[in-house]
Amino acid sequence: MQKILLLLFSLLLVNCKEAKEEDLMTVGENTIAAESKETNGKEKEMVNVPKYIQPLQHNNKVLILKGELDIYNKNLKETGKAAGLYGLIVSTDSISKNRYDLTGDNDYCKLHNFVKVSHPHVKGWVYGKNVYEYDMSRETVFTVNDVQFKIIPTKNFKVGVSDDEGLTFCGSESPMVLYNSKFEKEEFIPIENKNDYYVSDYITYDSHDGWMDEIAKVSLKDDILLLDIFREYQEGSANIIFEIYLSKFGSHAIIKEVINHEPE
Repeated sequence: MQKILLLLFSLLLVNCKEAKEEDLMTVGENTIAAESKETNGKEKEMVNVPKYIQPLQHNNKVLILKGELDIYNKNLKETGKAAGLYGLIVSTDSISKNRYDLTGDNDYCKLHNFVKVSHPHVKGWVYGKNVYEYDMSRETVFTVNDVQFKIIPTKNFKVGVSDDEGLTFCGSESPMVLYNSKFEKEEFIPIENKNDYYVSDYITYDSHDGWMDEIAKVSLKDDILLLDIFREYQEGSANIIFEIYLSKFGSHAIIKEVINHEPE
C-alpha cells in the first residue's frame, strides 16, 4: 500500500511540473514566459502565447538602441545577428500580436513585442526590448532662424506605465529623435556628459505618471541649438538645458545646466 501511495505521489509531481512548463516556451537558450501572473504586486491572468509570431500590420519608423540584435524568423528561431545598430533609425511594417519575455523571469514588465524591421543593415524580426517607435501624437515642431526642427518622442514595445486595467508601475522613457531642415537630418541625439542629475545616455522627452516634459525655450547660434526642457514632477520641477551641436555627420548634445525647483 505504501509503495502504491509513493507511486501516485510521484506521478502527481511529474504532472504538476509538466503543467507548469506548458506556460513557458523556449527560443534558443532563452525561456519565454507566456504572461506573468504578477508584477510589482499586481495580479495578471495567464494566457496561452503561440510558439510562432502572429503578425499585425504596423507601419512606422523605429529607433534601435542596442549595438547588436538577434534576428528571428516567424517561428521564433534565431537565424543570425546584426551589428553596428546603435542609434540607427529603420522602418517597420509589422509587430507580433503577442508580447514575450525572453528572460524567463515571468515578469509582466519584461514582456515585449517582436518587431519586423527592414534596412540594409538589419532585416527580419527582432525583439522589441531595445527598439523604440515614433510617437507622432507628441511631435513638436518649431522654427528658429529659418531652420525648422521637429522633436519626435519614441516609445518602447513593452507594456508601459499603464494598460487596460490601469497603472502597471512598469516604467517608461521616450528617447528623442530630432529633425533639422538645415542638414535635412532625422537623428538620435546622444549625450556626451551625463551626470548625477541626468543619467541617461541620450535626450528623452517624456510623458508619464512620473513626470511631464515640455519645451520652455529654444535658440540657435552657429549650429548650436539651445534646448530648455521644463520637467514637471509629481512634486517639484526642473529646467534641463541642453546644447545640441548640429552636424551633417551626426549631432550630439551636452548638458549645460539643470535647475531644480522645489515644490511650492
